[in-house]
Amino acid sequence: MPQNILLVWIGKIGDFVVSTSFIRALRKRYPDANITVVLSDFVAELAHTVPELDRIIVFPKKKIAKNLFPFLGTYFGKKWDLCIDLNPSRSTSAGWLTRLSGAKRRVSSFNENCEKFYTEMIKVGVNQEHMLEIYKQFAEYFDAGDEFDYKLSITFTDADMAAAGKIFEQLDIKQDEKFAIVHPGNFSKPRSCWAADKFAALTAYLTEHSDFKPVFISGPGESEKVRDVISQSGVSCALAPNMPLPVLAAFLSKASMFIGNSTGTLHIAEAVGVPTLSFNRAYSYDVWRPITPKSVAIKGPEKEVGSIPLEEGVEGLKKLFELNGYNFK
Repeated sequence: MPQNILLVWIGKIGDFVVSTSFIRALRKRYPDANITVVLSDFVAELAHTVPELDRIIVFPKKKIAKNLFPFLGTYFGKKWDLCIDLNPSRSTSAGWLTRLSGAKRRVSSFNENCEKFYTEMIKVGVNQEHMLEIYKQFAEYFDAGDEFDYKLSITFTDADMAAAGKIFEQLDIKQDEKFAIVHPGNFSKPRSCWAADKFAALTAYLTEHSDFKPVFISGPGESEKVRDVISQSGVSCALAPNMPLPVLAAFLSKASMFIGNSTGTLHIAEAVGVPTLSFNRAYSYDVWRPITPKSVAIKGPEKEVGSIPLEEGVEGLKKLFELNGYNFK
């Protein structure tokens, strides 16, 4: 039975949140093991919201030249029984980190021409399955299938909620006021974005037909484009400031719903129990969409999400209201 387990994750924010289902199962199966994760610097602050982890090692992907030697000193200071590469697609960086861990067992999903990195490779995701199904197969491989469930989970501290509370005050969101988060972002990937004018129209529809207050959020460097969406909606809407990821999790947890594209923020909302309406390219829908029973995911063509008709977004919103017992005016 492994005593020191290393998880390697050099991926995106949302992908890491989805992996919490596997991490939780692993912890239940090996309650006395020391579980460490090595992950990218831009995801590291979110790892602190996963209580099943004992230790976090930050891989300095952004400033590797400056921080490589301190990282290596930390990384090689431990002997690992088991190292698991959690990246769902081929990552040379993750492969080398797994190889250099020196673990007796080095395990990954099957990737061609990667045998030099691993001692074992699991053949999963052959038929473009949902990522949670793939992580379930991972759990079964490590004898943790009975402990696996499909729920994503992250936690936040009282300090995170206090920081979120200050933002609520800043935005004049009163305690127990019903509000909907609208996140039209991910503008750096235009093929993955529903059209801005459709987000604006859906926001106007939401305001006209419900008592929910729309509150917009944006990713780094996206605030001006989000303000354009607000302007197009013709509705007086608040735009929340950017905030640390644990504070964002606390902020989202108070929302009645989340409306947005397939982003890391979508999965954070899912993990804190918020019903979601999401717009997805075909692959994202098949592999990454939220599958909670009170959420709605709309599948667009692989070419671009922007072509999803506004009418389909409106019907998705109505379905979200129906699933959660909300009332339209």
